[in-house]
Amino acid sequence: MLEKNKTLLIVGVFVVLVAIVFFMIQSYQTSKTTQYGLSPNILYLTAPVFSFNGIVNKVGGNSITVTQTFVSGGSGGMNSPMNPQGGVGPYSTPLPTPTPKIIRYTAVINEGTALTQPQSPIPYIIITPPPLAEKKITIADIRPGMQLSINTASDLRSITNDIFTATQITLPQEQRSISGTVESISDNKIVVKSSNDMYLTAGPTRKPPTIYTCAITPHTEISHMMGKPEAVKAGMIIIGMQVTVYVDGDATHGNSFTALRIDPMILATPQPLPSLSPLPTGGVQGI
Repeated sequence: MLEKNKTLLIVGVFVVLVAIVFFMIQSYQTSKTTQYGLSPNILYLTAPVFSFNGIVNKVGGNSITVTQTFVSGGSGGMNSPMNPQGGVGPYSTPLPTPTPKIIRYTAVINEGTALTQPQSPIPYIIITPPPLAEKKITIADIRPGMQLSINTASDLRSITNDIFTATQITLPQEQRSISGTVESISDNKIVVKSSNDMYLTAGPTRKPPTIYTCAITPHTEISHMMGKPEAVKAGMIIIGMQVTVYVDGDATHGNSFTALRIDPMILATPQPLPSLSPLPTGGVQGI
């Protein structure tokens, strides 16, 4: 009995020593990572990284917080294929569920940060519009949920506190078109039920149609391409007709705009068939 207790004591001391050595190695690796200025996200940022694409979570003061989700493990997707090994049947055991990893950075904006956004020209086909004025972008134009591209002069692999200074931030292009059906129309206003979300998956994540009210002004071009550019009278637009309205703002942020161009889906009027000459009467003459 004494020998058995002695053996258990030796095994217990050995396990404790192994655990101590393991934690010492872990602490050493962590301290070396900090010493050499390596990011805790080094496993996901395996090459020099000077830009970051992500979704804005927070805007405050002179900084924005942006996140990006990586998926590791399994097959790289949330729906793992079945493992052909083990279990009953050839496709019975699922592979491990991929683990999402959220990387979060705070980008500081200063006087040296360039804020840009691709222009969104209106496709006029009749009038010649003036050149687009350069829009000055400020931090007030950045909203939570927006997808951004951020450049920095620092390699993100060497950032240990997840904060860096942005040298350039590129905002997504504005959505200047609304496609849908006409709910109502008058001389100075058109109301459209948008079908911009028609390609989203049905279910609780699908957005309901958006109702847009767009003012019609003397400068609104109403036109359609029917082999060649043609002006369309507002009276030809009826309720239920499919239209595309190009507006003066971002259709993802608001529902009341001024219509710059209205493109109704008017089908070309079918041309009548040529009349056929009547057949001669009196039967067939013999030879």
